[in-house]
Amino acid sequence: VKPVVAVSAVPVTPVSDGNNDDVTAKIMAALTPAIAAAVGAAIPAPVAPAATVDADAVNNIIDSRIAPIAADMVSIKDDIRNLCVRHEIVINNAPVVHIDGVLHPAFNDVLIDAQNRIPSYLFGPAGTGKNVLAEQIAKALGIQFYYCGCLQNKYELEGFVAADGTYQETEFYKAFTCGGVFLFDEMDGTAAEVLIAFNAALANSYYNFPKYGRIYAHKDTVFIAAGNTNLHGATDAYCGRYQIDSSTIDRFGIHEMDYSREIELANCNNNSDLVDFAHDLRKAIEKQNLTYTVSPRALRRISIYLANNMSAGKALKIGMCGSWAATDVKLLAANIITSNKYAKAFIDYANNL
Repeated sequence: VKPVVAVSAVPVTPVSDGNNDDVTAKIMAALTPAIAAAVGAAIPAPVAPAATVDADAVNNIIDSRIAPIAADMVSIKDDIRNLCVRHEIVINNAPVVHIDGVLHPAFNDVLIDAQNRIPSYLFGPAGTGKNVLAEQIAKALGIQFYYCGCLQNKYELEGFVAADGTYQETEFYKAFTCGGVFLFDEMDGTAAEVLIAFNAALANSYYNFPKYGRIYAHKDTVFIAAGNTNLHGATDAYCGRYQIDSSTIDRFGIHEMDYSREIELANCNNNSDLVDFAHDLRKAIEKQNLTYTVSPRALRRISIYLANNMSAGKALKIGMCGSWAATDVKLLAANIITSNKYAKAFIDYANNL
């Protein structure tokens, strides 16, 4: 296998929001019968004509009944457009690649790394979209996506030869030999012997695999790692993480990922009140030096519970804070500034503990 040729810097056109009106139009067309029925129900039924008809009065009645429905339709159309965002990814003169869905603000920086074969390390709180971003990078580049989580033994990375002499390949082996984005998730919780082996592969662009020996990395192999810490050791919130040696850290472009409001809205059906409450609650958690997580996953769970007619208080408890200490919940409730129904539900929940 020939070695990889050094990759020169490759410019990447910034991501732009594509026109997703075609998607919106199709969805709105599907809703048209329901809209027509709603409008029909809003118009008063015909009655026997009076001696004189006040046309202006009739029109005012119709306008007053249709106006709220028309406003709702505009709101629905806007919500659909926001939930069906389509992005156009252009790299040099390659064909346009469309990615549907919300992109994290760090996407374009990581794409620059990937196109220039610079390994990326994404770190941030749970639920900030690290895994999704890596999958979107693979789609943007038109290559396969491979994944592994926290590893404790080197054979989990490199594979092994079974008793019958066959090589048991891994996701790392597939990405390394065939090309693709290899996401090494939870790297900051991985055993040292695995990281030393991984570091060698990054440094040399080749690796000695069991049975096959030295194999050079495919030209389309892209390495992305992810974790919750900045690689300098455990934190109060993520206490089971290791400090990574400087040699390994030096291989990566480091990308800090925070929560994205757009991603949060996409996870909870554009419920801005719920997202506002989540941001306020995070501030209260940080102020009190607590380690609880309010992630987009939690917002999605809460949104699902609400859609199934669960009360706001119960949805918050089951979807997010049911395992939190009662004293901490009360302390956080006392520091909530937002005054919407979710804040009220959280405060009521705290008062009843």
